[in-house]
Amino acid sequence: MFIGRLIALLAALASSGTPVFAQALHEAGWSAWQVSGARSLIGFLILVLWQRGNMREARKDPWGIAGTIANGTLGTTAYLFAAMHASLGTVVSLLYLNTVWITLWERFHGRRERFDIVATGMVVGGVVLAVGPGGVGDTWLGIGVGLFASVTAAIYNVLSSHVTQKVRPAVLSCYGLIGGAIIFGPLVFSAPWLVPHAAIAAAGIGTFSGALFFVAAATAFQRIGVEARMWLPFDLIFVWLLQALIQQKVPSVASCVGVAMIFSAAMLLAWGKRRHSSIAPVA
Repeated sequence: MFIGRLIALLAALASSGTPVFAQALHEAGWSAWQVSGARSLIGFLILVLWQRGNMREARKDPWGIAGTIANGTLGTTAYLFAAMHASLGTVVSLLYLNTVWITLWERFHGRRERFDIVATGMVVGGVVLAVGPGGVGDTWLGIGVGLFASVTAAIYNVLSSHVTQKVRPAVLSCYGLIGGAIIFGPLVFSAPWLVPHAAIAAAGIGTFSGALFFVAAATAFQRIGVEARMWLPFDLIFVWLLQALIQQKVPSVASCVGVAMIFSAAMLLAWGKRRHSSIAPVA
């Protein structure tokens, strides 16, 4: 459990660099589709070179792999489209509603976790306070597509938890990136690579936000199942720390409360699981 949670935190840390790399690429003249293409294509190439001898493991769960490819492609497209029709804070807040859908799914199947409802509410509330949804540019279309993206994120969580019991996390991650690499990858060849820092930012978003994030997240799902959903929002905490410590941006009171809620939610669920497992059955 402990190692799985640490790996989930590593995934969150890898994801937290996405805004930095994406901003650098946007300033260099890259479109959102080209940024996504760099993340998917470079991440895919790294993983396929690493796992080229294990790619046939997909035969152990072909339907799970096919679902991962389709869901990953739909999710990426939906997220980018939503970000064009709603503010970033709104889209991120909607995306993390995936914790709600997963909790409902687990309860529907009789898999209840101690304090899961409370922890889920704390995470959602914490994300809202940390990123501040709402703003100029919000449309009902963007909100609707953002909700759809949150459903695909929930499906990714659940699918990964099951498929990684048969297929290596790195192999699953490679297939998870293949859809984005095929659809958006070719766009990077028309991107302005020669602008200062563009190549470094593209390599960073592909290596860390692409390859490392997907492998670490899939490994976390393999070890601790859908509990990982409570640790992945820590990427917002890492971004918050980056802004406060390195960029010296003074955090708002609301964001401080939000970060504390995200942290406390994960601790509460972990403590509830520990208490539940420590209760020995009566002989």
